[in-house]
Amino acid sequence: MVNTNSANGPLRPPDRRTLTTHVYIMLQSAIATGELLPGRKLVIDALARQLQVSITPVREALMRLQREGLVTEVPYSGMHVSKLSTTELRELFSLRGLLEGYAVRLAADGLTASDLEAIRTDLELMEEASEQGDQPRFREINMRFHTAILSAAGGTALQELIGQLTRNTERYRNVADHTFDRDYLKAAQVEHRLLFSLLEQRRGEEAELLARKHALTFVAYMSRHLEAWR
Repeated sequence: MVNTNSANGPLRPPDRRTLTTHVYIMLQSAIATGELLPGRKLVIDALARQLQVSITPVREALMRLQREGLVTEVPYSGMHVSKLSTTELRELFSLRGLLEGYAVRLAADGLTASDLEAIRTDLELMEEASEQGDQPRFREINMRFHTAILSAAGGTALQELIGQLTRNTERYRNVADHTFDRDYLKAAQVEHRLLFSLLEQRRGEEAELLARKHALTFVAYMSRHLEAWR
């Protein structure tokens, strides 16, 4: 027999808030990776059975996803995964550009010599991936490149806001993994090299403006490929 008593008191089943968070993470990940495709109807009862929870945490998780724009309520039909749109694409990445630009400006003074050396290495690895046309590897190193820069900005609230926007843009990034555009990779690398140079020189204000432009470079690229994935 399991002893349900401990030094901290009797063991209890997870509360509803914990289950809601668990369901939210599972559904958010499925939407981001494309497992739940844009336009997919989300049947609460079916999701509850699949996730082995009651309908209440599923309903609450869907409401949270709706507030974040990942789920849409369709009249007389229920909840659906939000469709991809160029309007949302531009809005999300414009916001990311503003926040990441601000973070880059702060990071210009916070990056150490070892930070810059690691970022330089990733810049070179991205060059290789770009030349080889290896989009998934380029994306992986690109994320590490940007994360290293943003981490030097500090600020928990800022990091959380950028993290939330990053999660909401993940499904657009997922579409990019299924496309390859050598011209985009070259353009992105030009901006990466310039960004690194500005950071090396501690030119934070110029780096901030470039970070904003960099986000819009991705918007222009994705807008050309989005129609087939709506």
